[in-house]
Amino acid sequence: MPPVHRVPSVGPHEAELSVAVGSADEPAHLAGITHLTEHLLLRLAGLTATFTNGTTELRTVTFTVQGDAEACRGHLARLARAVREVDRLTDEDVRTELRILDREDPLRSGDAVPSPATLRWGVTGAGTAGGSWPTVHALTRHDVVAWVRRWFTAERAVVVLLGSWGADDAAPTVDLPTGGAALDPTMRVPTGRTSPVAVPSAFGGLVLSVVVPVRAAFALALVVEADLFAEVRHVRGLAYEVSTSTTRVDAASVLLELTVGSAPEVASEAAVAVVREARRRADEGFSATARERVRVAAGAALADPAAVSRRSADLVVERTLLGWPSDDATEDLERIAALDAEVLRRAWSDALGSLVLMVDEEADLDGDALGSELGLPVDLLAPVTTLSAREFERASRGVRRWRSSVVPRLAWSSFALSGTDLLVRQGSEAWSVDLTATAVALVRGDSVVLVGDDGRRVNVDASEVRRGSALVQGIVDVVAGFAPERVRRIEAPDRVADAP
Repeated sequence: MPPVHRVPSVGPHEAELSVAVGSADEPAHLAGITHLTEHLLLRLAGLTATFTNGTTELRTVTFTVQGDAEACRGHLARLARAVREVDRLTDEDVRTELRILDREDPLRSGDAVPSPATLRWGVTGAGTAGGSWPTVHALTRHDVVAWVRRWFTAERAVVVLLGSWGADDAAPTVDLPTGGAALDPTMRVPTGRTSPVAVPSAFGGLVLSVVVPVRAAFALALVVEADLFAEVRHVRGLAYEVSTSTTRVDAASVLLELTVGSAPEVASEAAVAVVREARRRADEGFSATARERVRVAAGAALADPAAVSRRSADLVVERTLLGWPSDDATEDLERIAALDAEVLRRAWSDALGSLVLMVDEEADLDGDALGSELGLPVDLLAPVTTLSAREFERASRGVRRWRSSVVPRLAWSSFALSGTDLLVRQGSEAWSVDLTATAVALVRGDSVVLVGDDGRRVNVDASEVRRGSALVQGIVDVVAGFAPERVRRIEAPDRVADAP
């Protein structure tokens, strides 16, 4: 039985079951499985008249229920039964929820695009494969059952009660199985990219991403949003949406992302404006209006008992399951309201050393010109190692080659397999791709998408190469030879079939 914590608060009975598993625990070839599992466990638990929900985060899954005490107890009991009897899942259940996930987040579930976190930590660290998971369509009932048995155990769970739970209200009985993966509250994210960089992105608009210290994260999210909104939206009219979001990644760090919904034709101009304003605030500090927003927001939270209780409940989960030290929720909000302007400026200045900027790939991205304006290197996410024409010819000598035309001089693309290296030439450019660095090889029909550990992607479509089926099979055989679990096959119908 997981421990039960009561957080005094007003309002209706509310209960939460949190489990220490999230996208941070997913290997790249199973990216998206925790979110799919959350959906499927709620499906097994069944519908009721109570208000229920589930949320998958970087490190935790949380199931919530709101109603009277009996309804809350009943829902958590049914969830625990769903975990114990996960074998009741059918293949049709999995197919149904995959269709729902596809509609919930079509870009992430349908294409292997990098996220800001993927670019920072790669697809094998900090759950960043969850930033983009076409692999979700290759997941099976067997994958989900094994995932539940490994992670959804009593030792990795905690129950938090909020609202009108009195001393006479019996706490929920959550009969989860024991065993599975041991709880490790000391887990930290790997060291990420620290050199600022700009990259093209399949996401629209642009995203500015930095890593900030926990104690300044709440305030920085507010002041950055306020001052960047004023500059990019109000003054320059380059976007309607300018907003921030935060994700805590370990005991000390938070990933802060600023999203700017600019149109492709002005995305490059917006990117320059965002970076310049971000640097100006690092030098001059944030405006008085932006700093006042912090005081107002913290004060509003302090005046709302439900908000303080909500934050207190989050802190219980973080301390119990993740081992993260934390202050009392009220004291923390009071400290935030009083943060010094110079403290915020220094924290933001330090954070810009970790800047990753993603710019809409539909924009006119001239790498050298944009990089010069931004004062940032632009990484166009080409395959791993660049080769000259002479190096490509030398590396592919004596091995089978595949071309896009029967006439070598007219071939736009050329491929070769040399040991565990895939050699690629397109026009005047050429690369060598180390297949042993493949995090996942996603196969659909006669095409394969190779996603590297660093988030780079290579798509090989047999229809675009003479006798290309043999090339695709050769690539798959190489990856399967050292990591068969990384070869994932998509066979689902309808929209899923349009995924790479």
